Amino acid sequence: MRISGIILFLICLLAAFSFASIMFTASAKSDSSDLSSGLDFDFRVPDGWTVSAPTGGPVAGNLSLTDSCARMSLNWSRDPGMNLRVILNQIKGAYDGDGVRIISSELGERSSEGRKIETLHLIYEFNGYRNEKRFAIWNSSKSDRLFLASVSGCNKIDNKNNNIALFDNFVDSFTDLGDGETVELHYGTPGGAWGIVLGDLLSSYHYTDARTLPGRTVRVSVLHSLTPQNGIFLLDSQEAILVEPQVTAAARAGAVQEILQQAGYDARLVQMGGEVAVSVRDPSGGWQKVSINPTSPERMIGVQANSTVNALMYSNLAQLSEANGIFDEIDTQNIVLKDSEPSRFVELKAPAEPDQSWLDDLADMLDSYDYGKYYEENVFDCSNTAQMAWNLLQQKGYDARLMMSYAGHPLDPHMWVVVKYPSEADRYVAVETANTDQSKKLVHLGKIVNDSDYFQGIMYNSSAQFSRMHPEEGMWD
Repeated sequence: MRISGIILFLICLLAAFSFASIMFTASAKSDSSDLSSGLDFDFRVPDGWTVSAPTGGPVAGNLSLTDSCARMSLNWSRDPGMNLRVILNQIKGAYDGDGVRIISSELGERSSEGRKIETLHLIYEFNGYRNEKRFAIWNSSKSDRLFLASVSGCNKIDNKNNNIALFDNFVDSFTDLGDGETVELHYGTPGGAWGIVLGDLLSSYHYTDARTLPGRTVRVSVLHSLTPQNGIFLLDSQEAILVEPQVTAAARAGAVQEILQQAGYDARLVQMGGEVAVSVRDPSGGWQKVSINPTSPERMIGVQANSTVNALMYSNLAQLSEANGIFDEIDTQNIVLKDSEPSRFVELKAPAEPDQSWLDDLADMLDSYDYGKYYEENVFDCSNTAQMAWNLLQQKGYDARLMMSYAGHPLDPHMWVVVKYPSEADRYVAVETANTDQSKKLVHLGKIVNDSDYFQGIMYNSSAQFSRMHPEEGMWD
């Protein structure tokens, strides 16, 4: 009577959909120097073991090493940026259910050559047949990839112990040879002039799909099989791991990079810890990270992020797509919409020969109004008086602009108004709007000032523009 093999295919998903299992193909080749030359990582092959031809490529794939009764498997993919132990628990879940039962399991952690490696040791059973399997998972910042290795084999105790030792040595011998361009990101002061203007540019657009980016997902498949050998069945299991390419994140990053470059910034695309972002060169020559996943994508397309890590850097979207296995062309059109002009840093000049009559008329207008309120920080302060004065000046026919200080500015923190002088091109008159008496009661709409500190700052064309970029201080939508 012929004995047939039994196969059970289980999929453990962090996302609610299925996919085809990745199979390992045996090969007679055992020389890893030729094998790994087409990849960008290296490892030592135990004596007497055979290495399969790899399936996939540098972005994602798998290979296996076999001897007479054991097999090691290595899967690699883009790092999803998820906790490694969470992924191991998902793998564990695929070994428990639908006829497969875990007898014992043990999670562990160790380090090797500066790498943190999470481990899982399983003894499991299917249809009365048992096997033992060891997993190791780690990630590499050098190529922003995730690596999953496993070993299983003969039921003889001596062989098991020897295979586990060989497996641990195999994992320890692994070297990521990724040679992509990297950059060390650093965190700048967002309250400085450069940081505020950059933030305002990012806040002058919004995403047409105003949702936060979807969570990154890992999909794990396990193929359990019972194969007949010498009148008995041998239990074997093979797993595969797949990380979905971040197409939406790549499209956003490409669109934001285009906007920044059009505005004169040196901007590149970066990837680290499973995250796609944009980096911008700051005035010091360093690179700062801009997250493309702000908490309010309906109001902005990015936010400066506190990041001091190494990241892979790409010059353009085509390079990023290729490195992530995204082969379809990404259309960055209609990803974002512009809502207003951004702010700008200015250094203004006072009129060289001001018309005293014009100045007197402006002063009289400012003196003829007051706020009827007391100055109170964060309740009714300079941001309120400046915007109200700007609004009334505009109504009276003056070309007024809002000015804001920044970290390091002599007036920081402060906000005031400048009025364009009509008789000389690009000349302005500064107006202090937060004038108080001894009781902190605000007096007059504003007062003309000549202090040079008032002629340098960040300019906003309107209160609506300022409110768009700084809703916490704004008064008009």
